[in-house]
Amino acid sequence: MLLTRLISKASENKGGARIVVLLILIVLAVPAWFWWQIYGIGGWRDQVYGLAGLYGARQALNDFKQGHLRLYRLGGQLDKPQFTGETERNFEIWNPQFYPDMSRAHRYATEVFIESYNRKMEYIRSHQEDFPINDPVVLPENAGNGNLLAPTESG
Repeated sequence: MLLTRLISKASENKGGARIVVLLILIVLAVPAWFWWQIYGIGGWRDQVYGLAGLYGARQALNDFKQGHLRLYRLGGQLDKPQFTGETERNFEIWNPQFYPDMSRAHRYATEVFIESYNRKMEYIRSHQEDFPINDPVVLPENAGNGNLLAPTESG
């Protein structure tokens, strides 16, 4: 009823008609934006962020418990994770499985995995007493196998 009165008054005044049309567009745009966030790319990104983040954190915990200290960096195309030959602050630097020709979704998921994995691995390393490892002596101590937790001569 109010809308019909506004429209009839707005039809008499061109400026008023523009305001009414603008208000209608705003009223329709808000639910459309919410729908897009839930069912469109916005909701999809949230889901990928949660799942890839969980996978990265869990993989970091598993690697640490097996005696591996790794950090990931996005590299070129790889069919499986690969050691780069570099180390940084007692961490081996690895490149994850990645296919640059795939969609933005794949790249986003890989970036989230790397961010979550590295954050969790650095946290675990700084709080080692809270995360017991299985057996650090099982793996030989040299770069390339990831076992940088074994005791060294310096400590």
